[in-house]
Amino acid sequence: PAPESKARRFFRRLLRGLLSLLIVFGIGFAAALYTVYQPAVTSAKQQARELQGELENAQAQIAGLENQITELESVRAQNDALSVENEQLLAVQSDYELRIAILNARLDVANALLALAGDDPARARLTLEQTSKTLEKMASLLPADQQEVATSLQQRLSLVIEELDADAYAAASDLDVLARRLLEVEDALFSAP
Repeated sequence: PAPESKARRFFRRLLRGLLSLLIVFGIGFAAALYTVYQPAVTSAKQQARELQGELENAQAQIAGLENQITELESVRAQNDALSVENEQLLAVQSDYELRIAILNARLDVANALLALAGDDPARARLTLEQTSKTLEKMASLLPADQQEVATSLQQRLSLVIEELDADAYAAASDLDVLARRLLEVEDALFSAP
């Protein structure tokens, strides 16, 4: 074999050196890949899984809140219906209280007329003192456009009480007028159309 030339020997050593250098750099790159890049990728994947879990939890909470909103809207609708029904029942109750007050006033007037017929003005006065309170309650329950009726009934009652001792006949006559007015008010408010 022919002796090796200096240039060929130089290039062969250079090639071995470069190859050795490339192998060392390759090993360094692989080491860096597994020590720096791989943990970062693993960490990023773990964070992505955690974020996915948090997203699923948030979606579950949103679904739960939407269910609660639906339930609350249903309860509110029921409350609105009950509120309307309650207002209707309060109006009916007010009507019943007014009718009871009118009937109590009529009863008191009838009892006072009986007492006057039995010549007992003291008992008639005692009965009519309760009627004054009943008429006040009736006035509070009457509609605003009927307040003058309550005022006229109270004035008539005051006139009867003043006449009891002085003129029993005039008191009985005024009591009869009061009884008719109470009956007219009851008929006007509660008679079926």
